Amino acid sequence: MILRTDWAPICISGGKRLRIGFSLPVNYLTGKVSCQLSESWTQIYGPVDQCLGNLKKLGITSVEISRLSEETPPSQLRHAVEVVIDASLGITVHGWLPKMEADPDIPLGVLELEKVLIECRQQDMIPFTVHSHESDMLEPKSRVAEGTLRDLNLLAKALAENSVFMASLEICRRKDRQSVGVTFVDTLFMAKQIGRENLGLCWDVGHSQANYHMKKDTRLPDEEFAKNVIHAHIHDVGPDGRTHWPVLVSDGYVRDCIDILRSSGYEGVYNLELSPFQWRVSPKECRAYVETSINSMARMLS
Repeated sequence: MILRTDWAPICISGGKRLRIGFSLPVNYLTGKVSCQLSESWTQIYGPVDQCLGNLKKLGITSVEISRLSEETPPSQLRHAVEVVIDASLGITVHGWLPKMEADPDIPLGVLELEKVLIECRQQDMIPFTVHSHESDMLEPKSRVAEGTLRDLNLLAKALAENSVFMASLEICRRKDRQSVGVTFVDTLFMAKQIGRENLGLCWDVGHSQANYHMKKDTRLPDEEFAKNVIHAHIHDVGPDGRTHWPVLVSDGYVRDCIDILRSSGYEGVYNLELSPFQWRVSPKECRAYVETSINSMARMLS
């Protein structure tokens, strides 16, 4: 892998801040280093306050709180929000698609997130990104789609009523497990069933690139897909096909996706979603790759 480390952060003329976000797992944000991903961030950047300070200096303006599930304690969600806000950074959320009851009640964890965001006066619309449901390959795809649409509809309606969140359906990478929403057309189709006023799309450019390389989808989406995007996950694909790879160049597939979003009028966050533990290099090299990725994004957006 060829690496340039001589790039400095770029500011847009006029003082406008770049909308570059960065995904960090909730366990790392709250000091619970209990998984491989959280351990890798600790090795790269040390304590979370040190990490956030360094990312902010590089031009990161928001953090996506990730690796959430229905099992994540509400108190931990509150803690994560407080840590990010204390660093004077914006927030987006990589949530989960709950199995909703007949009455569209918002899950307790999401309610706690909302409560602390309102207390901290972070009341702008915040994407709450979810994946479709998945199951083993023995279950009919139609049943997976039916369950996904049902729960998406209930969640989106619940969030639409006086919520700081807007549900965002992510295009997924095709895997061995049965899932839906793994092509541009299918993901947009599901979103249209819910309605644009209640549900947006998350364009994960690493997933769509991987799907294209596997000859499972077109290279790029049409204009309608791009105009429904309210959040973007940015990562590259490695030579072995792994996603969540660093963005080491300012051209190629990622640049083409960003150009489409900018042309469509996209005003959301360009959120880097990286997984350093997959890169099989030292923490020092991982840090250099992270910082090169941020600079690559700055150049694409300036």
